Amino acid sequence: MESLGAQTTPETIASAIFSADKLGSGLMAFEAADGTTVSYQESLLAVGKLIVLLRKLGLTSADRVAFMAPRGPLGVIGFLAISSVAMCCPLNPRLKADELEATIDSMQVTALVDVGANAVAQQVAEGRGLPTLNLAAQTSGLEVDGAALRARSVLSSDLVDAPKVALIMQTSGTTSKPKLVALTHKNILSAAGAIRDAFSLNEADSCLNPMPLHHVHGLISASISSLLSGSRVICTDNFSTAEFERILQSRRPSWFTASPAMHLATLEHYKNNGRAPPRGCLRFFRSSSAPLPASAIGELERLFDAPLVETYGLTETASMICSNPLPPGIRKLGSVGIAFGADIRIGDERGDTLPAHGNGEILVRGPSVITHYGVSDTPVPNTFFNDWLRTGDVGYMDEHGYLFIVGRTKELFKRGGLSIYPAEVDNALTSHPGVAEAVAFSIPHPTLGEELVAAVVARAHASPTDVELRAHIARQLSTYKVPARVLVIAAIPKNETGKILRREMAASLAEHFRPQNVAPRSAVEATLLEVWNRVIDRGDFGVTDNVFLLGADPLRAERCAEILKSAHHLAVSTREIMANPTIEQQAVLLSSRLVTSL
Repeated sequence: MESLGAQTTPETIASAIFSADKLGSGLMAFEAADGTTVSYQESLLAVGKLIVLLRKLGLTSADRVAFMAPRGPLGVIGFLAISSVAMCCPLNPRLKADELEATIDSMQVTALVDVGANAVAQQVAEGRGLPTLNLAAQTSGLEVDGAALRARSVLSSDLVDAPKVALIMQTSGTTSKPKLVALTHKNILSAAGAIRDAFSLNEADSCLNPMPLHHVHGLISASISSLLSGSRVICTDNFSTAEFERILQSRRPSWFTASPAMHLATLEHYKNNGRAPPRGCLRFFRSSSAPLPASAIGELERLFDAPLVETYGLTETASMICSNPLPPGIRKLGSVGIAFGADIRIGDERGDTLPAHGNGEILVRGPSVITHYGVSDTPVPNTFFNDWLRTGDVGYMDEHGYLFIVGRTKELFKRGGLSIYPAEVDNALTSHPGVAEAVAFSIPHPTLGEELVAAVVARAHASPTDVELRAHIARQLSTYKVPARVLVIAAIPKNETGKILRREMAASLAEHFRPQNVAPRSAVEATLLEVWNRVIDRGDFGVTDNVFLLGADPLRAERCAEILKSAHHLAVSTREIMANPTIEQQAVLLSSRLVTSL
């Protein structure tokens, strides 16, 4: 097997971007939040200078360089330079010392590049004896003259020694232990080229990029695809709705890309302030990194007066491989679109292709898709069906090749033996007019194995209740997909790319599921509490607690109903108990039906 350190392609990402037609043309590559610009020539000069300095440090294609990737031009310029010399490992500059130490160990980092102001990174690098480079100090005061062409010579003269692997990242790890993903120059150029072609990007375009650059969304989908097309990247120092509005108004980009969390926050910002973004500048805008609630798409399109395209991609595919087409192409609500630059099919448990509308695992392959995990070719079990990458996502394709995502294979859980994909419950909840965001998840249950619960963030000036939301879901989904409880909370935990941290929900909201042990306040409540203590065999709860979170299930509800009727002459059905999960609610229902005094 050929070593991944050996160069097999005559082109790197930097050499493809800094082609001759961009030099001397005056094209701007970057525009910072303060309005200052950096041309392609200036960017090339900075990249060439950094390549020379990195080689002086003794770095080669075998090295793995941790890059504390800042937002803005330096983040992209640093990546282009590092990936021309060694394997670049972009990291969150906000990592704490223990997190950075663990990541350096996991990625086997041999050097570090910083912007010069990260004391944690410098301390960790010094403690480990890692060679370091201060990027900001080396790129300040650049003058554009013949040096730009000399820099291009530097870029092209050592292509034989350039690494095959350009980028090493960790998977997000939202459903399993993170794995190392090594993306080659060819992978990244293929993905960026597919994005360029899908959206017809050219020199007239400018992309507003609020995403961080240590993930493929901000680095490849927004930045590399734009630079490959000769477009301008409008950079943000960070994301805030007020700053986003300011830049959108002053810079007037032709498109922007963001996570669903950013889209929803921006929507609420404009609605709450009674303002609208500028009209006529956007050709389109894009959502990626996580599913966007279908109910928000129409509102966002009306707000920005432009088509919104949902896309699908993974770290393992070097960003986007699937997108809804731009008009006049057909965009389908709830779909992430059709394949661009890759092959996609739906497989069963053996990897055999399923027919249209059959739910199965999404399998992908193509020039942007990795062929194995890690930098070595040691296989990771159960990650491929022959040359098809198993994404871990479950979905179906319609007869026209549009992909619809149902959930994650590892997010699927069994509620009493019945399979539930929580994303389906998320979508049902966000279709309620009072819900801005939703996440369904499971908590341990003594008889069902797992119990379904959910949390939502309410829209401004809305006050949806648990009872109201559960009834809303019951009108759309089967009974076993109705959560035992729906919490209304202030915010849902997410990672930096906007992915919901579903696996962390049970722990972060554990206090909401602990028994409150409120004493009964009426004879009916006392009777119910006594019966439920017998049925679920525990005595640490009270009348305001949800019995289905404490051990009740449909069979135990049926047993409770039988005891109430035979021993206490209280008539209630199993379905009514399940619709009224607290003793307090059940007492209200039964009080109106009291057959005989207790």
